[in-house]
Amino acid sequence: MLNIYICDDVNEELHNIEQLISNLTLLKGWDIEIAGVFSSPVQLLNALTPEKIPGLYLLDIELHAELDGLQLAAKIREKDPSGFIVFITSHEECIGETFKYQLETLDFITKSPCVSLKESLSAVLNTAYTRYRTKTLHNPHTITFKSGQYLRFFHSQDIVYIESLARTHQTRLHTCTGQFTGYEPMKELAKRLDHSFVFCHRSYIVNIRHIVSIDTAHRTLLLDTGAVLPISLRKLSPLLKCLETGTKDLQR
Repeated sequence: MLNIYICDDVNEELHNIEQLISNLTLLKGWDIEIAGVFSSPVQLLNALTPEKIPGLYLLDIELHAELDGLQLAAKIREKDPSGFIVFITSHEECIGETFKYQLETLDFITKSPCVSLKESLSAVLNTAYTRYRTKTLHNPHTITFKSGQYLRFFHSQDIVYIESLARTHQTRLHTCTGQFTGYEPMKELAKRLDHSFVFCHRSYIVNIRHIVSIDTAHRTLLLDTGAVLPISLRKLSPLLKCLETGTKDLQR
């Protein structure tokens, strides 16, 4: 998922951009989420976490705050070297200043009655999302999963466990940031997982990176999210062996 961060010190502009992006995302079916809208640069920086990057940052240059848009972009670049930065400004004369900061800016959008903000945002989002998808698909640790109308991308370490829902014949991914449900069979999904994933039960695949402890007497395992999963009798021994050796055993 590509997360979007918007920062503008004019609330009307802030919410107008947010609404346009929400409408475009729904229309295009992009796996994009607005991670936050901010009038304060410091609040945006505090909201950045490793699981929420790379991101797309839409920044006003002329922020009347602790940092201006250029200074904010420089701070963002320290935290998110591969993120996409776009400046939205009514001061075209400030655009030249961005090159002094070596920010590798994706684009500039001018606030002007002569420029359609919707069309400009659509072009920027399409470019950023296309590059994000290309980069993500070439990452060997990326897992793709179709949930609803969206093809979602997950880093393998962010998937905590996968659950088979027998009643609805669906598969549910439990990740560090939420739950996502689709119809890809568990067996097919298992073929694309790395050595950190094992079946602990016919209905569960667990990421051993997230296992905190195993109760062999009650055949359950505790995850770092607080979730408790069952372990089938015939999977207990292979699971323990997998934890000891780091090898993969995904056979049913």
